[in-house]
Amino acid sequence: MSDGRQPFMLILTLREDLRDPARWTDAERQAVGAHFEMLQREAAAGNMLLAGRSDEYQADGHMHPDVMGIGIFLANSREEAEKFIAADPAVVAGVMSVRLHKFNLAVHADAATWTALSEQDGSSR
Repeated sequence: MSDGRQPFMLILTLREDLRDPARWTDAERQAVGAHFEMLQREAAAGNMLLAGRSDEYQADGHMHPDVMGIGIFLANSREEAEKFIAADPAVVAGVMSVRLHKFNLAVHADAATWTALSEQDGSSR
């Protein structure tokens, strides 16, 4: 980027026992709510380019084992990105773990496609 920031890919994995929605406590729901609020703040500040998760469930109502969240975060350094994920409320609470990787953008859709997608899934807040 021209401003010196680099994109980093965040891969978030839910704690295994929480794949069963019945196992969630209020504290875990609050941590994930705070996690989402943090992502929204960072998106509004121009630091989080995108974030979301896969959304598949098994017949027993448990989340599919491959469900994961991803995000693309802009930071001035790996250390800054590591500091960001270390402060994530869901990570701090032990609800999610996260892996961080440098990301190199190869291809992207045009603005109209992104707008249509955000309108479709309700993420244009």
